Parts: sequence; C-alpha cells; structure tokens
Amino acid sequence: MERGLSQSKKKAKSYEQVELTPLGPDSSSEHLEETKSKTMEWLEYAQRKLTALLWIAIACAITWYIKLPDVITDSYTPGNTKKQLAIFWFNIGLAGFAAWCSMAVYLVIWLKYIQKIDVEWEEYSPRAIPIATVCALSSLLGCAPPAASGPTAHACACATSVS
Repeated sequence: MERGLSQSKKKAKSYEQVELTPLGPDSSSEHLEETKSKTMEWLEYAQRKLTALLWIAIACAITWYIKLPDVITDSYTPGNTKKQLAIFWFNIGLAGFAAWCSMAVYLVIWLKYIQKIDVEWEEYSPRAIPIATVCALSSLLGCAPPAASGPTAHACACATSVS
C-alpha cells in the first residue's frame, strides 16, 4: 500500500516538471513587427478610420431612409398618420439608449483617456458592464409591441392605430 502512494507522488512530481510553452507567436514574430514600414502602419491606420467612417455613413443612411428624425419629432411616419408610436415605450427606449451611450463614454473616454487607468474595466468598475447591459436591453423597449387586445393586435412593433 505504501509503495502505491510513493509511486503516485513520483508521478505527480514528474508532471510538475513539464515545461509549458505558449501556443501563441514566439519571439521570432517580434522581429516581423519591427520591420513594418511607416507606410504600412499608416495604411493600417487609414483602413481602420475608413472602416469606421463607412459604418457611420451606413448608420446615417439608414436613419435618413427610415425617417427617424420625423418619427421622433412627430410620433409617426410622414404620410402614414394612422399609426403612431407607443410613445411611453419609445421614451423608455430612448432613455435606455442614452444611458447606454453615457456608460460607453464613461468607460471608453473618461476612464481610458482622462483618468488613464491601467487596469481593465471589470476590475476598476465591476458594475459598469452589467449596468450597460441593462441599459441596452431597456433600449429595446422602444420597439415593444403594444398590448395585444384580441383580434385587433397590430403587427407593427412600434405603432398603434389612431381612430
């Protein structure tokens, strides 16, 4: 019995001696990063900025196409006054979106560039991500369907009929 215990201890010791090597890039890849030219760095920077500009342009085009400013100010799409927004839920959604944007500004701009923290967001402000998640989910309430009332329930998520 004692012999079995001593053998298992030896096996455990042999596992402790195994050297673990990282699966990622080795030290030879650092040499490749040093050889990047200024032109390649600038092209990568320009590509990132152009990609961001493309996404902003797409968002603006969609906003204009669905006439979102008119919907927000008039509570209905121009030319279709029969369907109005469920304004209470829409305002809840706008408040959730504004709170989510505020949390993003806090985490990305305030903490990173103004406070210049060295730790991760989760360590510095552990409640920020759950709060931002709740805000983002509450912003979806802006498209909540009105309460279904039998056969007159509407298919449009954000609209109710005006009689």
